[in-house]
Amino acid sequence: MNKKIIFVLLLVFLILILICNLHNKSSYEVEKLTRGFIVAKSNDGALISWRSLKNDSNNTGFELYKNNNLLKTFSNVDSTNYFDSNYEEEDKYLLKVINNKTKKEDVIPEIVFDNINSGISGAYIDIPLDVPKNQIMPNGEVVTYSPNDVVVYDVDNDGIYEYIVKWDPSNSKDNAISGYTGNVFIDCYKLDGKRMWRIDMGINIRAGASYTQVLVYDYDQDNKGEVILRTADGTVDNYGNVVGNKNVDNRNQDGFIVEGKEYLTLFDATNGKILDTIDYYPERGNVNDWGDKIGNRADRFLATTAYLDGKKASAIFIRGIYTRIVAVSYNVINKKLYRSWVFDTKKLNYKSAEGNANHQVMPADVDDDGRDEIVLGSLVLDDDGTILNNTNLGHGDALHVGDFDLENDGLEIFMCHEKGNYGISLRDAKTGKMLFRDKGSIDTGRCLIDNLSGNNKLTEMVGSHNNIVFNNKGKTLGNWSSINSEWSI
Repeated sequence: MNKKIIFVLLLVFLILILICNLHNKSSYEVEKLTRGFIVAKSNDGALISWRSLKNDSNNTGFELYKNNNLLKTFSNVDSTNYFDSNYEEEDKYLLKVINNKTKKEDVIPEIVFDNINSGISGAYIDIPLDVPKNQIMPNGEVVTYSPNDVVVYDVDNDGIYEYIVKWDPSNSKDNAISGYTGNVFIDCYKLDGKRMWRIDMGINIRAGASYTQVLVYDYDQDNKGEVILRTADGTVDNYGNVVGNKNVDNRNQDGFIVEGKEYLTLFDATNGKILDTIDYYPERGNVNDWGDKIGNRADRFLATTAYLDGKKASAIFIRGIYTRIVAVSYNVINKKLYRSWVFDTKKLNYKSAEGNANHQVMPADVDDDGRDEIVLGSLVLDDDGTILNNTNLGHGDALHVGDFDLENDGLEIFMCHEKGNYGISLRDAKTGKMLFRDKGSIDTGRCLIDNLSGNNKLTEMVGSHNNIVFNNKGKTLGNWSSINSEWSI
């Protein structure tokens, strides 16, 4: 065969491999979970549910048995749940996982929710928690604790989720409000309530919604989870190991923390032990440079986990939303934190992106290249930390990312706006092209989008700037009275 022809064939083959790799949405690692086979009893019957898994083949199917009799057969495209309206107390269920139409694996229920007469609507599991002790503030205030944010992750690779709970003190505050706050605690619990570990964030991490984001994932792909947190002098791990100087108190007379060292700490998610600590980037420096003297803008933090290379998870930490925005990606290698890229609106070519972040951040592959982008709100960062698109519509309080318009190729971003012409917007996530815009005359602090009617392929949208329900094509469908009330469509 002609050498030139062989070379061309090899080149085509390599290009095909490259294309397949770019669009292989299954290349990234995920948790190795059990089937999560459960039976949830109710007064009307029993809901039986289980997981489909990433490594299930196209030939994977399921058979559901009740008292050794076949109830239903499920293909790989069917919903993995079944409601048995003829359920009786003594009934027993069995799930058979079928691979290649012949091999069968028997799965028994992991959990049976049977507390239907408890007076609480719906089946549930009550996980007992170890409430932190009350604290006394420098001004004599007594602080109590309640559970706040929860992250679920299989930290020990047994196939069953653990629950990482952030405890907030009763004097937890927004960044703009003065006053002391109690310590924040991070706990990890098994489903039976066993506490695996506790991390005390210390007096130099203020309590509030914007200060502590908890990232838990298997960042180094060793089949065990890691926890990454912004820490400070006096943060204590589950073994009593202290970050920085335990004797430092950076709180001022108003309870704000506008100076002192900040760190990024990697913990072992199986036992809460410190693995690595590095300086937090960027440092707050002079808080006035961020827009105020109390840290309301310098101490607005976000964090998320994203597959920036399509294969391995990275941790993304963000400082600033109203003015300067700095996003930093980290990888975990041999139990150490390594910075991979930095996006900073302080750089001249990114100056126009200032103030275009929300109170949320969402990872999503918006350009369909197999790698996650970082959706900050009006601003979207590409997987390499450069700007993918920016509408310059500014900050907003609510953000939704998904396929909200089936006629528009790819994903869409829906959000509300706190500045400019306010209101709500729906745009193409890849290009930033505006698909729908309803302007308002007031700060639009809340918005929602979903296919709520369920009888069509369109989605419905509302914003708190008015009482109109739109579909994603901009047609007025009806009115609503409150974000938390029923809609009239």
